[in-house]
Amino acid sequence: MSQEAISAIRTKAELARRLSGETRDPAAKAALLGIASLLDAEPAWDILLHLLRAELAHERISVSSACIAAAVPPSSGLRWLKALERKGLVLLQCDARDATRTFVVLSPDTSKALRRYFIEVAHWIVS
Repeated sequence: MSQEAISAIRTKAELARRLSGETRDPAAKAALLGIASLLDAEPAWDILLHLLRAELAHERISVSSACIAAAVPPSSGLRWLKALERKGLVLLQCDARDATRTFVVLSPDTSKALRRYFIEVAHWIVS
């Protein structure tokens, strides 16, 4: 494996570790994703961060795990996931091996937008 590939893996792993604690102006988050009213609430942001961290770590997140990440009661977590799904920010995927389990992932556009946001945050921090 090349040194460049190893460096890229380390960078992704470090970003994944830091994502959970990252906060910044909610208006900046919302403007980047174009969904101001939805991201004013922390549960939505917490779910998106959890899903991005999982994506970077190549992990699959169940609906129940995403609800736990929102730090709200399960019924509220499900409402938030449905709201994120209606806005096209997340996708629900049935588990092919277990019909009782559903996974949740970021939509491709949301993944790109969140990555752009954190690149912007990184530039903001170092400048």
